[in-house]
Amino acid sequence: MAVTIIDEKEDARLIKMTDGEKIKLEVDGELTIKVVSITRKKVIGQFDFRLIEDGFSEYYKLTYMFLEGELGYTGKGIGEACIQYCLDYSDLPIYCGQAVGEQADDGSHLTGSGESFAMKMIDKGLISGQV
Repeated sequence: MAVTIIDEKEDARLIKMTDGEKIKLEVDGELTIKVVSITRKKVIGQFDFRLIEDGFSEYYKLTYMFLEGELGYTGKGIGEACIQYCLDYSDLPIYCGQAVGEQADDGSHLTGSGESFAMKMIDKGLISGQV
């Protein structure tokens, strides 16, 4: 991961980018991680996770990821930091949807660079698989 954790509170994590910029990851609602540049005072995006209870197990499903609120923030480790924060915060596994060309019933879908990002996170063992 290309970021360093520099502070942590009950519902927020502060990370520092390699260029020194400070980014706040803040838990909101059921489990949305808002991404805000503290240095530049701008909202960058968010990651949404939905709790799934299927009678046999509980896990989070990544239903939405967006880091294009400002240009230049993708591919720098912020998305991976969001996934890691969800794992640390909830202590439950994370799954993602599949790129099938349409939105799933739960609202999840992989578009654009989302599919390649999800596959990298599966390869790293941060996302447990696709459902």
